[in-house]
Amino acid sequence: MGKKTQIEKIEADASINWVRVGACLSLQEADLLRLHLRSAGIPVRMNNQYTVAAVPHLANAVGGVELLVPQKMAKRALAILDSGSFPDCPKCHGSDVEACVPTAWWFLLALLMLTIPLWNMKKRWRCKSCGYAWSVRR
Repeated sequence: MGKKTQIEKIEADASINWVRVGACLSLQEADLLRLHLRSAGIPVRMNNQYTVAAVPHLANAVGGVELLVPQKMAKRALAILDSGSFPDCPKCHGSDVEACVPTAWWFLLALLMLTIPLWNMKKRWRCKSCGYAWSVRR
């Protein structure tokens, strides 16, 4: 493997005091939140992810997949998790953004054709402030 990044070094450090900032019943949701926090520069560890992956119906019994961050970054991590998952506008850097949902006819057409892969669709966003629209691969 190559060199470890600063985040990976912190995640591997056993001397850091880790605190819980959230828990999810789904491994996929926990992984998305972990990636969201890591993209903001916050190291994240997950507890119980292997138990939930192997035996999903035990997720509630074990308290879900726990998200742990270093204690000194806990307030920032909670603020990021509470702010939602909408990206900022790349043009005006505004935070008043909405997701553009494809219409029902598009899904019906894709279902009838079965040649248009739904998994390959791009998620569209639109800034309410400046009107700029952009897409992100799902």
